[in-house]
Amino acid sequence: MKKIIYLVTAAALLFFSCTEKVNETGSIYGIITDKIDGEPMRAAGVELFKGENLLTKAVTGSEGNYEFNNLSNGQYILKVTVHGYRDIEYNVLVNSGTPARADMQLENKEIFTDDYVILKSHGIMVQVQEFGVSDFYDALTMCLYSRLGGFNDWRLPNIGELAFLYQNREIIGGFIEDWYWGGEWYESEEYEGEYEFDIYAMNFKTGRFDWFDGEELYRVRAVRTLP
Repeated sequence: MKKIIYLVTAAALLFFSCTEKVNETGSIYGIITDKIDGEPMRAAGVELFKGENLLTKAVTGSEGNYEFNNLSNGQYILKVTVHGYRDIEYNVLVNSGTPARADMQLENKEIFTDDYVILKSHGIMVQVQEFGVSDFYDALTMCLYSRLGGFNDWRLPNIGELAFLYQNREIIGGFIEDWYWGGEWYESEEYEGEYEFDIYAMNFKTGRFDWFDGEELYRVRAVRTLP
């Protein structure tokens, strides 16, 4: 009788010991999306590190989802590298038996060429070379007839784009501490079917923005909208 009791006790201890070991593991899961449009990043590679040691890798599914299971307690690092996007690292703490969620958003990487800069974060391309100095109407014409990169829809930047270029002038490069033209078409309220211009410029030394009549001689940097 005592032998049976001992066997039952040993079995119970073994069961609880195994249960504790199972509970000591945790998991990491999440969804990776594009920061701009929120679309899931499919087939993105996710690397799992503990310290400097690469433990394993995963690839996101059709919904941008990934998962790592059977992880011991501790701090982990997730690294995601996708062509055309900025690399990202994410620190995650894993606790026993508790799934840790780590959603990540990838930001488009700006692309620089000899002719233009692709600013995916703002949805525009910017010509590297300036057209020089001109009045507003000549500036419009120069942008209109530009065929740089095989594109025929270059234009002057609008207010928001002009401010964005100024804020990122050192990253984009090539700007002079001078005034730069900007402008937008709008439908005339007085003459049906006709269009007029809002004419303005920004000083790339002071950040000052102002409206003008278009006869001043300012610098020209063309942009186009990304498809």
